[in-house]
Amino acid sequence: MYRYFVLVILLLLFENTMASCPAYDRRDYPHWIDLDQDCQNTRHDVLVEESTVPVQFKTNKKCRVVAGKWRDSFTGKKFNDPGKLDIDHLVPLKEAHQSGAYAWDQAKRKAFANELKDSEHLIAVAASANRSKGAKDPAEWLPPNKAFWKKYAQAWVNIKIRWNLKADAAELSRLNVFGELMLNFLKRHMNINVFPKVIKIQRWDWPFKQTMNVEQKNSAKK
Repeated sequence: MYRYFVLVILLLLFENTMASCPAYDRRDYPHWIDLDQDCQNTRHDVLVEESTVPVQFKTNKKCRVVAGKWRDSFTGKKFNDPGKLDIDHLVPLKEAHQSGAYAWDQAKRKAFANELKDSEHLIAVAASANRSKGAKDPAEWLPPNKAFWKKYAQAWVNIKIRWNLKADAAELSRLNVFGELMLNFLKRHMNINVFPKVIKIQRWDWPFKQTMNVEQKNSAKK
């Protein structure tokens, strides 16, 4: 007996993007800036936001966080020393670049690199886990903490949809594992008209043994 899932995701396959994608340069994505001019850069803004207790600052100016309490979703471990944490771009900058961000202007690249309105976009994680991840997508890397896998996949798709970034076949194949969750998540987006002009629908036969891609125009969802 087959069960069918429909996953809607912005999908012009990676080879089309990569054909015109210039080499990634991290300097093209300025980050850890002090956007609101409060002396806390993006890194410290995230540390303040995610600490489960009031943070301690290095000086009374409250610019640099030196202590707090954080739970790393990647490993499930708890930390008191921010020096042992990295701030992770859940969709890495290089991944975003290769998925379409290379075509953005400098202002949009900077906005992506320092996004604070979306709590899923930048997260404080163990430095070791973040460096293990590097620029890998879900086809290449998932957090050691398996309990976080579904939330990680959900956040990944959320960010790619919000920023109109593309996905490759291997990436989607891994996300298929979370098909039901993705379906429910994307249904919500269908009600708020966030899809790009061209989308691709994928249908999976349970348990995700086959795929069928169908392109359609999104004129009805404008």
